[in-house]
Amino acid sequence: AQVIVALGAPIIAPRNVHSKVGEAFTGSLTLTDAADRPATEWAASNLPAGLTIGTATGEISGTPTNRVDTVAVIVATGPGGTGVPLSVPFSVTAGTPIIAADQFFAATQGQGFSTTPALTDAANRPATSWSVTGLPTWAVIDGTTGAISGTPTSTSPVSLTLTATGAGGTSEPQTYIITVSASGG
Repeated sequence: AQVIVALGAPIIAPRNVHSKVGEAFTGSLTLTDAADRPATEWAASNLPAGLTIGTATGEISGTPTNRVDTVAVIVATGPGGTGVPLSVPFSVTAGTPIIAADQFFAATQGQGFSTTPALTDAANRPATSWSVTGLPTWAVIDGTTGAISGTPTSTSPVSLTLTATGAGGTSEPQTYIITVSASGG
């Protein structure tokens, strides 16, 4: 008598996934016994926004768009049937801060000036500290909030280069001009 052993349902190996907002991510799930329990189709639910699963490969890829700690459910199906769904913890942490471009800073000579540079997607790319080069003697920066304040003493324009740092890293430097107009007299 001939004994035929059929292929079994796929078993996905446990895995935790870590990524950052705004950074491309690629990661493959593996099977514990791919030779005897192959997968031909993959499915996922509750993946973080911006990530997808390759239905033929089980590769998870994309660029996460927001911070989240979640558990995705992954299922693999093969010739031996559908495997037991696996809960896969996903942690998407803060991305590198991005200082918003095209900000306009205007001041008037002899009058108090205050501005706080904006971040793009501050909720998912927060800054915890700021640094600046080119700050005039009449101004100060709050290194925690990025707020720049002071009273301009001349009408000379000021060129500032700002950098923001957060849990996700340090931003690209962004240069701005503070234009200073003469007081109305």
